[in-house]
Amino acid sequence: MNLKVLKVFAGLGAVTVFVVAQDFVRFTLACREFGARGKQGFVQLDGVPSKNQEALVVITGDRNRIPKALELLQSRPQSWLLISGISKKTSLAEVASLSEDSLKTI
Repeated sequence: MNLKVLKVFAGLGAVTVFVVAQDFVRFTLACREFGARGKQGFVQLDGVPSKNQEALVVITGDRNRIPKALELLQSRPQSWLLISGISKKTSLAEVASLSEDSLKTI
């Protein structure tokens, strides 16, 4: 009886190690692809932020968050703005146009 239980745990352990190793390989390949895309110009940054530079982070969900973040960004021109939670289908032009209209009402 104890030998059967030991074999079951050994099998489960082997499967777990295999799944974790497979996931690590997929993660590594995804990181390499992201790096390659960055070299092709998909990731565009005007510069690298310094350690003392502040960033504004906006998590979408409320219609007033992006306009408020843009208002804060205007008062802090050296800051970076990160908007999280936007659909992949949404373009930067759409966000900019929506934000410009919203800023006029503030």
